[in-house]
Amino acid sequence: MKVKNKITVPVLLVGFNRPDTIQVVFNHIREAMPEKLYVAIDGPRRDKEGEQNLVEQVKEIVKKADWQCQTYYRFNDENKGAEVTVSSAISWVFEKEEYAIIMEDDIVAPVSFFRFMQEMLHRYKDDERIGIVSGNNSTPMDLGNDDDYFFAKYGHSWGWGTWRRTWEKFDLNIEVKDEHLQKEFLRKISNSKAEAKFYKKRYSNMKKRGAGNSTWDFAANYIARVNNFVNIVPRVNLTSNIGIYGLHARGVSKHHYREFDENFEVKNHPSKVECNVEYDKYHFIEHIYKNKHNLYHRVINKVYRMLFSRNYYN
Repeated sequence: MKVKNKITVPVLLVGFNRPDTIQVVFNHIREAMPEKLYVAIDGPRRDKEGEQNLVEQVKEIVKKADWQCQTYYRFNDENKGAEVTVSSAISWVFEKEEYAIIMEDDIVAPVSFFRFMQEMLHRYKDDERIGIVSGNNSTPMDLGNDDDYFFAKYGHSWGWGTWRRTWEKFDLNIEVKDEHLQKEFLRKISNSKAEAKFYKKRYSNMKKRGAGNSTWDFAANYIARVNNFVNIVPRVNLTSNIGIYGLHARGVSKHHYREFDENFEVKNHPSKVECNVEYDKYHFIEHIYKNKHNLYHRVINKVYRMLFSRNYYN
């Protein structure tokens, strides 16, 4: 199989105890044939019967990189949990690499995703205003122009990439500062009172839990907001989450099994790095606020969980 434009940017795959989903994810990575593949797998929990066998199945799957590539493996002997496993795996990659594409064991993506990530990571490697490149766009909207991607405060980790320069600022044990719970700061990072209220609640909860007791992506989000990063988001969606079961999964929602654009390629670049405030407003309402506060959307998500149990992308 030949791939237009070799994927030279390293790919990191992080997994645990889901052989079914990681097999599907691995099959998609195989289609992209990256020249470097890093794999980090967490160890089994001692009190979970049968989990050792599941983890061993996962290891066997990821060892079968049958295309020409350099492979690096990091298998935890003991269970360290998602927060440590994911964040430490990213740090492990950036000990050697300048940039990387990061996939977890329930995120599938076409070759167009890997090409997009590579192009963006190369093009913006020296622009310190940009934090990450997201492959996920769960709330596409009319941008009012022909640009194939844009810049926004929001950018999700369902298939993403970043640079060492960004990750050097990450700290899983970050402690929320008092000044970042004040109106002045919250107003600065938000586009509405509802959004400011949302972040005050999130950051207050992080502070109450104490350093090291929040999810790695919550810590990363806080650090990104403090550093005023913007993120790159494609105008179409390029990834899909198939993780409807497992330790941190909550069943199917309308955000799972999203279609992605297999033929996407960048033809038009934005003329400047500027945050798309309208997208941020729209995304907050559609992706965050309605899911938490709108009864209709909560009912829809419940219906999804009850009825939509098929595993796509086999």
